[in-house]
Amino acid sequence: MRSVLIVTMAIVLAAATAAAAKPVAATSRLTVLNESRCIEAGPNQEDEVGDELYKRCPIAGLPTVWLLYLDGVRLRLGFGSTPTASGMFDADRDPAWPIEWRGRGAGRAFKPYAVILRLRAPGERPSQLVVFRLRADGTSCIIGSVAPGANQNLAARTLADGNAPCEAEPDLLGD
Repeated sequence: MRSVLIVTMAIVLAAATAAAAKPVAATSRLTVLNESRCIEAGPNQEDEVGDELYKRCPIAGLPTVWLLYLDGVRLRLGFGSTPTASGMFDADRDPAWPIEWRGRGAGRAFKPYAVILRLRAPGERPSQLVVFRLRADGTSCIIGSVAPGANQNLAARTLADGNAPCEAEPDLLGD
């Protein structure tokens, strides 16, 4: 009888271990950035620094979006608790700007690890999908971009779900 109990416990433990070891599939959460809800940020909001303006855009339950406008026509972006900016993009975009967050989990348990945005370099058309990695230190960095094409969304998700390194370190805002 005792050996049956031990075997049964071993089977239950093995099943629990196998279930715990099963990775949670990557998923997307789509949000829209409504810039009218963004807040001008910076160490001293009254001082103008050339033609630069940066904004903090909170999104409930997700990392903060940081927007840095330069000369009113160029844009740099960052995501996370630390105000950072990466890339150089055309500031002309849709007022309701879709953001795709890649992560694991559902509901409040959703934990994003990457962000996919439709952007274009200044003066270029059409746009590309740019993929940012969310990092444990509260910053983000660009890990790559995907040119327009038939499988652009799938390619961007594959890039986001992989282990691509940062193309460059982000710049800290407000220093």
